[in-house]
Amino acid sequence: MNGVFASPIVFSTGSSRPVRINVVDLNNGTIFDITTVDYGTDSLNLFYGYVNGSFSLAGTYSTGYDSHPYSIDIGDLNDDVILDIPITNHGDYSTTRYNRRELLNYLSATVSILLGYGNSSFPNQTTYSTDRWPRPVPIGDFNNDRRQDILVATERDGTVSVFLGYGNRSFENQTTYSIGLWPGSVAIGDFNNDTRQDIAVTNAYGKTLSVILGYGNGTFSDKTTYLIDTGLTFINVGDFNNDTILDIIVANHGSDSVGIFIECGNGSFLS
Repeated sequence: MNGVFASPIVFSTGSSRPVRINVVDLNNGTIFDITTVDYGTDSLNLFYGYVNGSFSLAGTYSTGYDSHPYSIDIGDLNDDVILDIPITNHGDYSTTRYNRRELLNYLSATVSILLGYGNSSFPNQTTYSTDRWPRPVPIGDFNNDRRQDILVATERDGTVSVFLGYGNRSFENQTTYSIGLWPGSVAIGDFNNDTRQDIAVTNAYGKTLSVILGYGNGTFSDKTTYLIDTGLTFINVGDFNNDTILDIIVANHGSDSVGIFIECGNGSFLS
C-alpha cells in the first residue's frame, strides 16, 4: 500500500539452476502460481500459491534428457480453455576451441509443448525442432484464425521462427525469417494499426532493432532495422506519446541507458 516491500520469502528449487520464471493462475484457484524453467535438471517446476502468500511444490515435469530448457510462456494452445506451456530447449551440445576459448555448439534445439489438464498437471509433451539457441517463446495469433501460434527467436542462427497452431495441440512446421545478429528479446504488437500482429526483436551483437510487419496470414515482411546501443538489450512496447499507437522501448546494457522508438503510424519508427 505504501510502496514498501517486506523481506523476501525464499523457496528452494534444489540444484536445478532456474533460468526463467512465470506467474499465472494454473489451477483456476484465483491465486497466482509460479512456474520455473530449470536448466540444470531439464525440468519444469510448478509451485501452488496460497492466500497467505506462501507456495508449495506441486509438481516437476521433465523436458527431456539433456534438453536444457531456457524460456517459457503460458497460454491456451489447443482451444480447451486450459492453460498450456511452451518451452524452448537449447538441447545437447558439443564443445570446440576457438582463439583459446571453449565454445558450445548446441545440436538439438527444440520447442516443447506441455498441455495442461486444468488441475496444474502437464503429463504429456510434444516436441518440435527449431534453430540453434532458441530463447524467447512468446505466444500470439499471427494468421487471425483465433488460434494461438508460437514465435521462437534463435540466437545462434539469427532468426525468428513462426509455428502456426491448428488449435488441436499440433503446429505447422516452422517458417523462419532472418532477423539479425544474436536476437535476444522479442515483443509482439500492432505497430501499423492494421489489426495484424507484428514482431520487434533486439539484436545484441548487431546493435540493431529489427521490425517485421505481419500480413495477417502467418507471413511477415522483410525486416526494417534501426540502430541501438551495444550490449544485451531487452524490449517492451507501450504508447509513450498518447497517440494510441504502440511505441518501443529498449534497455541498453552496454551504454547504461534506455531508448524509445516512437511509431509513425505506418510501421516505421523515429529513434
